[in-house]
Amino acid sequence: MEHRYYPRMRISLEVDVFRREKLLGHALTKDISLGGMMLQNDQPVLKRNDVIVLRIWMNGVEQFIRCLVIHTSNHFAGVMLIDMSKDASRAIFNFLKEMEFPLRMALGNLENA
Repeated sequence: MEHRYYPRMRISLEVDVFRREKLLGHALTKDISLGGMMLQNDQPVLKRNDVIVLRIWMNGVEQFIRCLVIHTSNHFAGVMLIDMSKDASRAIFNFLKEMEFPLRMALGNLENA
């Protein structure tokens, strides 16, 4: 059962995946929301409850985003964004806004939380 607060937008971005400051490899996003994303990686190196850091470029700015791995299967991992800095939160918000993401829907969920 999924517990998403925000709708996800299908978009593919390259990210670097780190655990304990060590580069594990690269992945592609399958979708992104204000609360998480689905990653596709070449090899199943992530485990449920891993805390990872993603290096991602949004609008030409490098962002480091801390995540908790919620779900894994073969070459996919669903992650929840955690401990977001104001800059990282703003970057994701603005990036999705520029991609014509239905933010009214996402913001409506904030009011009901």
